[in-house]
Amino acid sequence: MAKKRKQEPTIDLAEAAPDELVSVLTRKFESYKSARAEFENEWVQDYDTFMATFKAELKTGEGQMWRSRANHPMTRIKVNIAVSQMSDVWFRGGRFPYMLKNTPVPDSPINEEMEMLGFDMTERLHKMSQRIDDQLIEARTNDELLACGQGCALFGTGVMRGPFVEMRKRYRYVGVLPDEIKNMEPPMPQSQDPQQAQEEAKQIMEQQRELFKQSVRFEQEEFTEPAPTFRNADIWDFFADPESSGDTQRMSGMFYRQHVTNAEFADLKDIVGQDGKPIYNAEAIDAILLQDSIDTMDSSVGPHRIHQVDQPERVIEVIEYCGKLTKKDLKNHIQIRDEIKDIDPIEVIITFCREKILRVTENKMPGKMRPYHMVQWERIPGTPYGRGLGRNLRDPQSLATGFMRAYIDNKNLAGAGMLAIRAGSLDPMEDASPMPGKVLKLRPEVRDVREAIQQFVFPDVGSSILEAIDRSENLGDTASGIPKALEGQAVQGPQETAFEINQRITSAAKQIGLVLKYFDERIVCPMIRALYHWNMAMPIDPDMRGDYEVHATGFSSYQDRVVKGTALRNFLGLIGNLAQAFPELQAKYDTAAIVNAIARTEDIDPEELLRDEDEANAMLEQQQQAVAQAQAELAQAQQEKNQLEQAKIQSQAQIAEGKRKADLLKAKLKAEVDLEKHKQKALPEPRPGQPRPGQPRPPAGPRGNAPQTAGKGVPRAR
Repeated sequence: MAKKRKQEPTIDLAEAAPDELVSVLTRKFESYKSARAEFENEWVQDYDTFMATFKAELKTGEGQMWRSRANHPMTRIKVNIAVSQMSDVWFRGGRFPYMLKNTPVPDSPINEEMEMLGFDMTERLHKMSQRIDDQLIEARTNDELLACGQGCALFGTGVMRGPFVEMRKRYRYVGVLPDEIKNMEPPMPQSQDPQQAQEEAKQIMEQQRELFKQSVRFEQEEFTEPAPTFRNADIWDFFADPESSGDTQRMSGMFYRQHVTNAEFADLKDIVGQDGKPIYNAEAIDAILLQDSIDTMDSSVGPHRIHQVDQPERVIEVIEYCGKLTKKDLKNHIQIRDEIKDIDPIEVIITFCREKILRVTENKMPGKMRPYHMVQWERIPGTPYGRGLGRNLRDPQSLATGFMRAYIDNKNLAGAGMLAIRAGSLDPMEDASPMPGKVLKLRPEVRDVREAIQQFVFPDVGSSILEAIDRSENLGDTASGIPKALEGQAVQGPQETAFEINQRITSAAKQIGLVLKYFDERIVCPMIRALYHWNMAMPIDPDMRGDYEVHATGFSSYQDRVVKGTALRNFLGLIGNLAQAFPELQAKYDTAAIVNAIARTEDIDPEELLRDEDEANAMLEQQQQAVAQAQAELAQAQQEKNQLEQAKIQSQAQIAEGKRKADLLKAKLKAEVDLEKHKQKALPEPRPGQPRPGQPRPPAGPRGNAPQTAGKGVPRAR
């Protein structure tokens, strides 16, 4: 006979006196809150920088009147690039970055026994993974994880909350038949023959089925069921133990604050646990709603909700504590075993509001796992909060913003016309502001308008300011670890070589990879492990139960995609560069295998891109034909080239022969001319009046044959 379990007495939380417990929690909350104040000042500056809120803290008079109020978007760009890099890793392939494996050395021999009984453990593991994927999709965990990543990149700290119970509305369609069809009795077979009666019964069933199909209508039915949910916890509402190192599972405790409306606060009464019972005290909730008051807010709610301080939309402050308290603090609220001492710590989750306890429960998660998961971008020793890109980019952001405003102000001064007017040179009633077609009245004593008005141009130093902006952006690349090449921008100028740019990208990949490793350890693994324990405890599908372990794949996939992919590409390029000097390398390494490995780092299946054998043979034949045709064309071109060279040589030889003959003829003619000149010089001088040998004799004059010369008594010829 089984022993009857002793029924534990229940405690009415509404009637219990919560003043002592609430005061303990309030003092602890205020100490956590005051310790976080120094980080809040840094977060406000990070938020203003990300939102490009104007701050005139750089130079006196900046942003006043005509001065520029522009902000350089450096911080916003770096944060968005970091989030996009993490998103590309987390959701590559369309699923959450995790995988389940059978425990190699399980604590209990459940897997071995189930395999001996014939259970397919691989199929059961697949069902568990599919169930977890469905729960993550229904809870929209992808969006929440991205929001956590953005907060972590900007402020340096991200927090995920869960799993907690959420009453999720679901809809289904139910077939409904009219009452006259539902209550109608089918006719009976009339035949006495058993075989024929059976045929008539089949016909009657077919008629009834057809009648039901035509008469049925579907109505939507709404129902609710508890479901595990994860949410991004706003860093402004999370208060961690200031003496911890940021591990939520090891710190003394933590607080999470929510500001809700009356309707949201009333919905807490509808939330039930795994046992189907309400989680929160309905009487305490009703008592708070009847107060009809508004909780005050301070600057700790964050600049994004500062408008609610004066005009609050969410009027009720609900605080949840998760951590350790002593038995002495809890003995009036929960049943505690007698063997536990008053000073022994107990893991509890407490929700309180306005001096009333809404919920007190002992943490019954496996391993006392707390439903809060915290991660840092850069860890600061001795503090639970981290350092993000907002603080790392503080100085480069200020420099870039200051230089950008100086550039715009300088362009405004250099581009606008400026006048210098001598006092007293214009008419007292005259307005000196310039405008097209304006006529200025000068005093009578002013002789020249140039004595009264002079134009001058402000010097344009924009090129030097642009160089300063570029230097500030380079400083931002170094401070954030995210270079322009990772942003997709082209690197201008000869400052960096391809090797230096590749080194920057590799360094940035290592830094983001380290952050992804933090997320794997602090966020992804605890979340999936919590869902695994939830599904093991809930009687949903016993065919998916087993002893599994969780592996986060964000960091490993990023390493494969970026670091390993970059190394493979560099190695392939090295082989191609050295193949000319060392041809044996081309035959030693399988370049096709390297290309396939690069494709796998990009989540591309190289087998899907391969051609079939017939198509590959046809392509190879076409390439061979193309190579043969190219070689034939090259040979023909070479032959034509040789013929042209032969013709050129023959032409040059003919030209040289013609030139030689021309030179010989020229030399012969010159020799004949020289010989003739020599003969002329060798003849004696003729007497006056006689021609030289070889010259014609002059014609005879009027007196005989002797020619007459002009002289006395001889008239000149006209």
